[in-house]
Amino acid sequence: MVKPSSPPRYEHHLSARIRKKLGVEQLPEELRAEPTHQGPRRKLLGWQLIAGMVAQSLHACGSLQQIIGRYFAVRIGSAALSQRRLKISTQAFDACMRHSLVPLACEQRHPACFFAGLRLVGIDGGQWNLLNTVQINAQVPKSRSRRAQAAFAKLSMSTLVEPGTHAPLAVSMSLGALNEKSLADPLLAALPARSLLIADRDYGQAPMLKELQKHSQRTQSHFWSEVRQKLSVRVQSVHADGSAEVVVSLRERESPCADSSTTAPSKADEKQTPEANKARGRPRKHPPMRQSELPVREIVGRVRNAAGEWVKVRLWTSLSVQQGSARELLALYAKRWEQEVFTKNSSSCFTEGICSAHNAPRQHSKNSPRSSSPAHWWLRSD
Repeated sequence: MVKPSSPPRYEHHLSARIRKKLGVEQLPEELRAEPTHQGPRRKLLGWQLIAGMVAQSLHACGSLQQIIGRYFAVRIGSAALSQRRLKISTQAFDACMRHSLVPLACEQRHPACFFAGLRLVGIDGGQWNLLNTVQINAQVPKSRSRRAQAAFAKLSMSTLVEPGTHAPLAVSMSLGALNEKSLADPLLAALPARSLLIADRDYGQAPMLKELQKHSQRTQSHFWSEVRQKLSVRVQSVHADGSAEVVVSLRERESPCADSSTTAPSKADEKQTPEANKARGRPRKHPPMRQSELPVREIVGRVRNAAGEWVKVRLWTSLSVQQGSARELLALYAKRWEQEVFTKNSSSCFTEGICSAHNAPRQHSKNSPRSSSPAHWWLRSD
């Protein structure tokens, strides 16, 4: 039997960095335990397979089978590797990302990544087209419009990114149509302490405002979100810098009471029963709603876009006037586009494999960083 050739010196360094970033000691047992179906030969551990996949994404020499042979001296066929990859659960990759995706900016060395002592963090989502294969179409439903069915199934992803370094902090994915609120829940739970979250206009609405306020108070953080111009609010007071304290109305569905079956309905409830409404010819179409009010600081101003034109923007923030003036917070509008750059650079990484080439950007810059690759996400803190 021919022994696998030893990797070059730079590959030894790369393998050590990958193992350090993966945090092998903190991975689930399924990745650290030896499988029992590989026979008496040296067995390939789960974390070694993930490390080989990361090295392959970093353009290491050879195929995945050859990389694993050089790094770990394990001889395994390509068919067996494909079967092992299919058996790895998503919880294993989640554990790797929780350990690997960390903030990189230091306030002394990277002052542009901070604002008033708060770490700048961006959040945004996007969609990618999946290839039309039998396996994908059987698992992922295609969205429908008034005219016809969509041409491709969708992969939705939201990321929590540190502007400036473009280091991702958390990733949330789902198959199907993009739902910002459902994808944002795990990302907001991973929000670093004492940070300033920068969001686009998809988060500038009453339901998302409630979630932003809840998670900001939990981590002693703040948020900055762009808002659509047509949303109505009630102004309470106006500050000297032009910003205003406003109240946003939120309508939510009332949750049924636990003891509703034991309490007798009131006269008002009897009038709203489906039978009573049907007798009057007015069947109730919507469940009862509960209305609440959310206070927030609002800033309205103008910024200059890339074409040199003035654009009116509207912002919501939890920062007080002492923590940031309206002019300073409007200057952060350029930081929001850091997230857009990260999403655009990441799209080139998802055009391989199961994603369609329609996701690729029209123009590729020669100086565009490769750090948006998922494999590079794990190796940038050294």
